[in-house]
Amino acid sequence: MADETKKIPYILNGGIFKIKKRKGDRVIVECVCCPSQHRLRGNLANGAGNFHQHIKRRHPFLIDNVTKMKKDKKEKVAAAKIAKRRRKLSFDDDKSQESDKASITELEDGLRLMQEGNEKNLLRQGIQILLQQIRKNFLLQQIVS
Repeated sequence: MADETKKIPYILNGGIFKIKKRKGDRVIVECVCCPSQHRLRGNLANGAGNFHQHIKRRHPFLIDNVTKMKKDKKEKVAAAKIAKRRRKLSFDDDKSQESDKASITELEDGLRLMQEGNEKNLLRQGIQILLQQIRKNFLLQQIVS
Protein backbone atom coordinates (compact mmCIF):
# COMPACT_ATOMS: atom_id res chain seq x y z
CA MET A 1 0.00 0.00 0.00
CA ALA A 2 2.62 2.57 1.03
CA ASP A 3 5.04 1.41 -1.67
CA GLU A 4 2.63 2.30 -4.49
CA THR A 5 2.12 5.81 -3.15
CA LYS A 6 5.86 6.57 -3.23
CA LYS A 7 6.45 9.45 -5.61
CA ILE A 8 8.38 8.78 -8.79
CA PRO A 9 11.49 10.97 -9.23
CA TYR A 10 11.30 13.53 -12.04
CA ILE A 11 14.04 11.75 -13.96
CA LEU A 12 11.79 8.68 -14.37
CA ASN A 13 8.87 10.60 -15.87
CA GLY A 14 9.22 8.83 -19.22
CA GLY A 15 11.33 11.34 -21.12
CA ILE A 16 14.64 9.52 -20.65
CA PHE A 17 13.75 6.39 -18.70
CA LYS A 18 10.65 4.20 -18.87
CA ILE A 19 9.69 2.13 -15.85
CA LYS A 20 9.45 -1.49 -16.94
CA LYS A 21 8.90 -3.16 -13.59
CA ARG A 22 8.10 -1.89 -10.11
CA LYS A 23 7.85 -3.82 -6.89
CA GLY A 24 7.66 -1.67 -3.80
CA ASP A 25 10.53 0.81 -3.85
CA ARG A 26 12.50 -1.25 -6.36
CA VAL A 27 12.28 -0.32 -10.00
CA ILE A 28 13.74 -1.57 -13.26
CA VAL A 29 13.87 1.10 -15.94
CA GLU A 30 14.85 1.16 -19.57
CA CYS A 31 16.87 3.99 -21.08
CA VAL A 32 15.07 5.20 -24.21
CA CYS A 33 18.27 6.85 -25.52
CA CYS A 34 20.43 3.72 -25.54
CA PRO A 35 20.32 1.76 -28.80
CA SER A 36 20.58 -1.53 -26.91
CA GLN A 37 17.62 -0.73 -24.61
CA HIS A 38 19.87 -0.58 -21.57
CA ARG A 39 18.10 -1.52 -18.33
CA LEU A 40 18.97 -0.09 -14.94
CA ARG A 41 17.87 -1.03 -11.45
CA GLY A 42 17.12 1.45 -8.75
CA ASN A 43 15.51 1.94 -5.38
CA LEU A 44 13.12 4.86 -4.93
CA ALA A 45 13.93 5.05 -1.22
CA ASN A 46 17.62 5.66 -1.95
CA GLY A 47 17.24 8.34 -4.60
CA ALA A 48 18.04 8.37 -8.29
CA GLY A 49 21.83 8.67 -8.32
CA ASN A 50 22.46 5.69 -10.56
CA PHE A 51 20.13 7.09 -13.21
CA HIS A 52 21.99 10.41 -13.12
CA GLN A 53 25.31 8.57 -13.38
CA HIS A 54 24.07 6.67 -16.44
CA ILE A 55 23.20 9.95 -18.14
CA LYS A 56 26.55 11.52 -17.22
CA ARG A 57 28.51 8.52 -18.53
CA ARG A 58 26.53 7.49 -21.60
CA HIS A 59 24.52 10.56 -22.62
CA PRO A 60 26.31 13.76 -21.50
CA PHE A 61 24.33 15.73 -24.11
CA LEU A 62 21.18 15.13 -22.00
CA ILE A 63 22.52 16.82 -18.86
CA ASP A 64 20.89 20.13 -19.86
CA ASN A 65 17.54 18.35 -20.32
CA VAL A 66 17.81 16.79 -16.85
CA THR A 67 18.68 20.17 -15.34
CA LYS A 68 15.63 21.69 -17.03
CA MET A 69 13.43 18.83 -15.77
CA LYS A 70 14.69 19.44 -12.24
CA LYS A 71 14.04 23.19 -12.48
CA ASP A 72 10.54 22.61 -13.86
CA LYS A 73 9.76 20.18 -11.03
CA LYS A 74 10.92 22.70 -8.39
CA GLU A 75 8.82 25.45 -9.95
CA LYS A 76 5.79 23.16 -10.09
CA VAL A 77 6.17 22.24 -6.42
CA ALA A 78 6.63 25.90 -5.42
CA ALA A 79 3.57 26.92 -7.43
CA ALA A 80 1.51 24.17 -5.79
CA LYS A 81 2.58 25.37 -2.33
CA ILE A 82 1.64 28.94 -3.19
CA ALA A 83 -1.73 27.80 -4.52
CA LYS A 84 -2.34 25.80 -1.36
CA ARG A 85 -1.55 28.84 0.79
CA ARG A 86 -3.91 30.95 -1.32
CA ARG A 87 -6.72 28.45 -0.78
CA LYS A 88 -6.10 28.49 2.98
CA LEU A 89 -6.59 32.23 3.17
CA SER A 90 -10.29 32.96 2.98
CA PHE A 91 -10.96 36.62 2.43
CA ASP A 92 -14.21 38.45 1.73
CA ASP A 93 -14.65 40.17 -1.59
CA ASP A 94 -13.75 43.47 0.03
CA LYS A 95 -11.36 45.37 -2.26
CA SER A 96 -8.92 46.27 0.51
CA GLN A 97 -8.58 42.63 1.50
CA GLU A 98 -8.12 41.65 -2.13
CA SER A 99 -5.34 44.21 -2.55
CA ASP A 100 -3.70 42.96 0.67
CA LYS A 101 -3.94 39.40 -0.62
CA ALA A 102 -2.41 40.41 -3.98
CA SER A 103 0.41 42.26 -2.23
CA ILE A 104 1.22 39.27 -0.05
CA THR A 105 1.12 36.95 -3.05
CA GLU A 106 3.61 39.19 -4.86
CA LEU A 107 5.86 39.24 -1.80
CA GLU A 108 5.69 35.45 -1.48
CA ASP A 109 6.51 35.01 -5.17
CA GLY A 110 9.48 37.36 -4.80
CA LEU A 111 10.54 35.53 -1.65
CA ARG A 112 10.51 32.21 -3.49
CA LEU A 113 12.95 33.58 -6.08
CA MET A 114 15.39 35.07 -3.54
CA GLN A 115 18.48 33.24 -2.41
CA GLU A 116 18.69 32.13 1.22
CA GLY A 117 20.15 34.69 3.62
CA ASN A 118 19.41 37.28 6.28
CA GLU A 119 17.42 39.50 3.90
CA LYS A 120 15.18 36.59 2.93
CA ASN A 121 14.59 35.70 6.58
CA LEU A 122 13.67 39.30 7.43
CA LEU A 123 11.30 39.46 4.47
CA ARG A 124 9.73 36.14 5.48
CA GLN A 125 9.16 37.45 9.03
CA GLY A 126 7.62 40.65 7.67
CA ILE A 127 5.21 38.67 5.50
CA GLN A 128 4.19 36.52 8.46
CA ILE A 129 3.48 39.63 10.55
CA LEU A 130 1.40 41.13 7.73
CA LEU A 131 -0.57 37.90 7.39
CA GLN A 132 -1.29 37.85 11.13
CA GLN A 133 -2.51 41.45 11.03
CA ILE A 134 -4.75 40.78 8.02
CA ARG A 135 -6.21 37.69 9.66
CA LYS A 136 -6.92 39.67 12.87
CA ASN A 137 -8.63 42.41 10.87
CA PHE A 138 -10.65 39.84 8.96
CA LEU A 139 -11.77 38.14 12.19
CA LEU A 140 -12.69 41.50 13.74
CA GLN A 141 -14.81 42.33 10.69
CA GLN A 142 -16.53 38.96 10.96
CA ILE A 143 -17.32 39.58 14.65
CA VAL A 144 -18.62 43.10 13.99
CA SER A 145 -20.78 41.98 11.02
